[in-house]
Amino acid sequence: MTISKTSTINNYIGKLSTPGEFAANVIRMLSGNFFAQIIAFCAAPIISRLYTPDDFGAMTLILTCISVTSILASLRYEQAIVLPKEDSDGKNLVILSMLLCLTISTSLAGTLLFIGKDISRYVTQFHGREDLILMIPLGICVYGFLQCFTFWQARKKNFSAISWNQILIQVPGAGTKIVAAGFIGSTAVWLVAGNIIGQLIAVAVLASISFSQIFNTKTKTGIGHLMDVASKYSDFPRFRAMNGFVNELSQNLPVFMLAYFFSNRVVGYFGLANSVLKKPVELFSQSMTNVFLQKIAESNANGRGLKRSLQKATYGLAAVGIVPFAILMISGKFLCVLIFGNSWATSGLYMQILVPWLFTLFINPPSTQVILVKRKLKFNLYFDVVTIVLRAVALYVGAWLTTEPWVAILLFSITSMLSNLFYIRYAFKISESDI
Repeated sequence: MTISKTSTINNYIGKLSTPGEFAANVIRMLSGNFFAQIIAFCAAPIISRLYTPDDFGAMTLILTCISVTSILASLRYEQAIVLPKEDSDGKNLVILSMLLCLTISTSLAGTLLFIGKDISRYVTQFHGREDLILMIPLGICVYGFLQCFTFWQARKKNFSAISWNQILIQVPGAGTKIVAAGFIGSTAVWLVAGNIIGQLIAVAVLASISFSQIFNTKTKTGIGHLMDVASKYSDFPRFRAMNGFVNELSQNLPVFMLAYFFSNRVVGYFGLANSVLKKPVELFSQSMTNVFLQKIAESNANGRGLKRSLQKATYGLAAVGIVPFAILMISGKFLCVLIFGNSWATSGLYMQILVPWLFTLFINPPSTQVILVKRKLKFNLYFDVVTIVLRAVALYVGAWLTTEPWVAILLFSITSMLSNLFYIRYAFKISESDI
């Protein structure tokens, strides 16, 4: 049995609360994320002076592997935790998601124990670095558990815990990187470990809150019950898992291809530029996404048009973002040297190149929600597949034409910008009709 996409959206919104409470919850989420990003931003100039671009490159490659692979860790069942009417089904979805995550990450760890040396032998960036490779399954498991507990707390409307838990990720994470560099030595291992340790502490905090709630939920748990919820929400692994994987791979494709064609140093420059720009983009767009999703889902359910809402949201985001993105495009290199040090001037150049793509990424969340509400999931999947192919071609052609990495990054940025503009145009088109 599968559930309709419109019902999924409406059920999710219903779980959050009444309209007034929803706005308050958005503010709670935004406040915690805002302070978390402030901590990360303040720590970044210190960390960038303690570690080399090569270290950042190795960290970026490992964290990207974790980010892409973790999409499949629980087959996206964790996203269904907020949907069931009864806590009993929510509890079984938590257990199912954690079991899947543990099984997949353990299996991957066992595989890497056998082939880790072969990977480090044939992949230049990992020569003699089996320790980094073996951190991938650990990172996947920790992130997967964090997602399970986060969605459970969303189900229980404990948005304050979710929000302020973001700070728990940043403080020990940054602290580990700085202290380790000062007392042990600055290597990529500590950059990766800092991220995992921060998330591990966040998992411990959310687990301490969640376990009592979960265990107090009266329900039977067994293979039969887990199979029941797995079947009931089977559209998540069938649609959302693959769509999410392709999208995540597409967004992070430059990391893998720059590592293949160039070096860890180039990946490090790109990684810093990309993370510094994308974090505020994601922070702002997540808040807009939640509020906008509630509004258009209600409008769509009542038979009202979506075009006006889409126009206001998209043009509003463009108005908010045009000035800061223009400043970054003009002065990105200067600002990067000022904040992170002279050795990161190349990251500033990459920031300037990435601005066109990230600006269109900044304004497209409303379009994403319109396409979701209109249930155009097949288009979404096809779009992501075509986009990843076009991005791969752009990066390959750029690397083939010249030995300068910025050419490949420029072609990637232009291709991604045009893809996002096409995506937004399609959303405007379907917002005009009842299809």
